[in-house]
Amino acid sequence: MINSQYRYMVDLIENKNNSLTLRTIYDLLGKENMEEFFIPSYQRGYRWNTEQVILLLEDVWDFARRKIKRELKENEFYCLQPVVVKAQTIDGREKWEVIDGQQRLTTIKLIVRYLVTALKTSVKEEYNREEFSISYGTRVSSEAFLNEISILYNQTVEREKNIDFHYMSRAYEAIQSWFSDKDREDRRDFISVLLAKEDIKNPVKVIWYEVRDGSNSYDIFTRLNIGKIKLTNAELIKALFLKRWEKQSSASAFYVKQLQIASDWDRIENTLQNESFWHFIYNGGSKRRYSSRIEYIFDLMSGRDKEKEENFTFYYFNTLFEESQQKNGEVPNIEQLWSMVNTYFLRFDEWFNDRELYHLVGYLVATDMSVPKIMVVKTGYEHLDFLSKSEFKDALKREIKNRLGLTASQVSELSYKKGQVFNVLLLFNIQTLLESRKSNARYPFDLHKSQNWDIEHIRSQTDRSLVTDKEWEAWMRDTLEYFTGKSKEDQQSARLDSMEVEQEVRVVLFQLLEQLSLQRYQKDVLLRCFDYFRRYFREDTEGDGNNISNLALLDSYTNRSYQNAFYPLKRKRIQDNERCGIFTPICTRNVFLKAYSRKLTDVMSWSRVDGEDYLREMLNVLENYLKKG
Repeated sequence: MINSQYRYMVDLIENKNNSLTLRTIYDLLGKENMEEFFIPSYQRGYRWNTEQVILLLEDVWDFARRKIKRELKENEFYCLQPVVVKAQTIDGREKWEVIDGQQRLTTIKLIVRYLVTALKTSVKEEYNREEFSISYGTRVSSEAFLNEISILYNQTVEREKNIDFHYMSRAYEAIQSWFSDKDREDRRDFISVLLAKEDIKNPVKVIWYEVRDGSNSYDIFTRLNIGKIKLTNAELIKALFLKRWEKQSSASAFYVKQLQIASDWDRIENTLQNESFWHFIYNGGSKRRYSSRIEYIFDLMSGRDKEKEENFTFYYFNTLFEESQQKNGEVPNIEQLWSMVNTYFLRFDEWFNDRELYHLVGYLVATDMSVPKIMVVKTGYEHLDFLSKSEFKDALKREIKNRLGLTASQVSELSYKKGQVFNVLLLFNIQTLLESRKSNARYPFDLHKSQNWDIEHIRSQTDRSLVTDKEWEAWMRDTLEYFTGKSKEDQQSARLDSMEVEQEVRVVLFQLLEQLSLQRYQKDVLLRCFDYFRRYFREDTEGDGNNISNLALLDSYTNRSYQNAFYPLKRKRIQDNERCGIFTPICTRNVFLKAYSRKLTDVMSWSRVDGEDYLREMLNVLENYLKKG
């Protein structure tokens, strides 16, 4: 459920009276009179630390270097985070009330102050404009201190008069220190990029959001800063689509477009909120969380990756709007632009609703193939756009086969530490479901991705005994519960007295109960008990336990809770999971049901022959995905 703060921001950004634009820093300089910004009293003062100031300097410097080296694209620009403002009349003067973004604006002011001082010039002399001013509702003297900071920053008495002066001075010192190893030409390069005009390529811009709908400034500020809710790419893009463009067609026609886009937007977002759909197409885990999942679609369309800056996707769509605006006579073709988004999403919807495509695409996404690469998968010379559905499925199968890159012999030789084991076992589970023509069951990628997965030994490793007291305690409790059916020690003791079991087994189990009562376990006794049950369950003579014929997929929580247990104990835990509705992959479930074993001689152990039958079925199911050889 979207929380009220986020919902407020969605409402704010969608309001057609409000204005969202990109403005250069040069635009913030006054043409005749200086642009004036006002920081209201409900905000705290300037608080950026040295690291934040240097990060901004480094980013702009890197951008400037790339521009000088002609490494930037024609329309590329550096963009600051959003600044939210509202026009106000304060003390008889027209000013911009800064609702959000004062830290960035103040830092820009400090950088400009340093550069014009170091270059012994002025904004008026260099750009024929007036340097913007910033005044403060709480500390009126901050404006004068900021304007004279090149003189006052190192005067201890002045800089310590209040906390704002202190932070401004520290930031100014950081700027001065950062420029200390740069010459006059470097400083000119920096300010020329920072204050570049719109008609000069590659300027520095700010996302400028102007509130015009009469909203209370303090309410906006509060909702922006409780939990520090940022304007996301999705919200900024939505503002582009729902913006009331100048010279647009009639208000009624525009309103109809708005309704359609808003309706489609909600439909897409609601579909993506379906966990089954979302995890089928998204493999980001906790690396990136989307407050609005439609932003993922925009990120895919823009080609954004983790190396791209935070608002890269918004800049991409803003460029599309600008290009459309130029081609379409000053008003972008919003219907055409929205159709691109809708069509892009509908392809995912088609894949999800086709059972075979769902599994093929879902497998590739789950094994870290990016969605854009899936969308341009080729067969021969044909591109996806020209493929029929059956041709696309064949192309995906070839892609899976090529990515797997294994022969049957190589699969047979895979062992526990090999990276391909997980992908082979996952494909085995998915293909097993697909081959079941009478079933409509789907592999649950949402459960698969919401749980961490381990490669589990079916039969415990015969060459590994337990080490820590915690491991020994878990093993003892599992073993006692398996034989007695009871979880508490007093109940287990009573049950052992009355249950029908071999005397030797009873003696060993009583030894385990005795060990649990000790403050310090006797490891020699525990090792003897462990070896006894390893022989009892026939897990001492069955060969290589690390081969893929002895491996299956299991969620890591269940795996960690019984990874040292013997086969029948694991079998019981799987049965318990099934009764509790905990997801177990179909092939793992079949293993512990002995569904692959041709001769069901002993359900309480996993023999070498059982493993061979399991591997034979795996190779048979995966035959079409394996290379010849």
